[in-house]
Amino acid sequence: MNNSKRNLRYVMFALMIVFTSSAVRANQEVIPYDQSASDFEIVKGDFNKKYFLSGMNIKKALWIDNVYLLATIRETTADNLLVINKIVIINTDNGEVQDFGYSGHIKCLADGNIVIGLDKAVDEQTGFKIVSGKVGGELQTTLTPDPKLMRLNEYDCVYEKVTPRKKTLTGFKQVFRLKIKHGILESDDDFEDGVRTSKLSFINSSQDNFLIPTNVGESKFAVVYVPYEDAYMIAPYLRYDNDRIPWWKTYPRALFMRLLSPDGSIKRIPLPKAIEDKIKDKHYFSYRGVSYTKLGLLWSLTPRVGKSFKSPINYLQSGNNLIEINDDISIPSPNGCKLIGPSTWSYSSSVNKNTNDYYVIDICDEKKL
Repeated sequence: MNNSKRNLRYVMFALMIVFTSSAVRANQEVIPYDQSASDFEIVKGDFNKKYFLSGMNIKKALWIDNVYLLATIRETTADNLLVINKIVIINTDNGEVQDFGYSGHIKCLADGNIVIGLDKAVDEQTGFKIVSGKVGGELQTTLTPDPKLMRLNEYDCVYEKVTPRKKTLTGFKQVFRLKIKHGILESDDDFEDGVRTSKLSFINSSQDNFLIPTNVGESKFAVVYVPYEDAYMIAPYLRYDNDRIPWWKTYPRALFMRLLSPDGSIKRIPLPKAIEDKIKDKHYFSYRGVSYTKLGLLWSLTPRVGKSFKSPINYLQSGNNLIEINDDISIPSPNGCKLIGPSTWSYSSSVNKNTNDYYVIDICDEKKL
């Protein structure tokens, strides 16, 4: 193919993208800015810490229920030559640690279902092995399923059959396979004037299709199941450090977190202006993520000094306040009330030590401002 024909194909493809983007933009209603997002006041918070464990290095921890954690702890052999990823159950009420009987990494935990990837469990002829089953029930050791045939559904923590992926014009698509009884969430990405934007569709188990309106600039969503709401928090991509054109510079439109219920209903929660301002200031803050708690959204940011990171700061939405919590805390318990510190993915220097002291903060039990 000569250069002129090749260039013509590129031009035609580009025109198709522009036409498609323009059509979507022309038919897409803008979700208006919610004035309540600018009404938050940042206040200092002081929550009681209940220490339950000391002198341990937790690599990863997931809630079994509102008291017990399933955790991977790092231990070394007596000669300090081998690191063991030991899996244990930890009682956050009294600090009791029970050996779970396996070494490896926790792939997922949901509704009591568990999948563990075993360490040092590779057979040259058969491959990697996993342990799966119920916490407190029967567990099976099997080969890791062929990823071409089976996929791990982390919302149920079970393997399900792989279904063919749909292709789009741009080739960008996210598919979230929710709990099997709920269905799937699809995100079709497009570029509008250089800004990545997604159209969300929720397809329930009865194949009913619900279109979820989005604003220009909302894309690359993260989806987390919230047990006590029996719903899914959908959060758009808010980091812009690596994006050539950040959302707010091209389209200063409202961004929202969403709570999706299995019946297709949506609750929109606007991004607080005070948090948005901090996220934009990439030279002083790095956005870590957002969690859904019983009191409200919990925003986690890491202050920066040059290329160095300081201890994380969390902002808990409660009423018209953003309660500043200067503790390194992790994902909420299933009831949305308890937070564990320090978290296991922090930039703070404390979790880089060999051991830490771990505590619980119960934001529902007692709140101090």
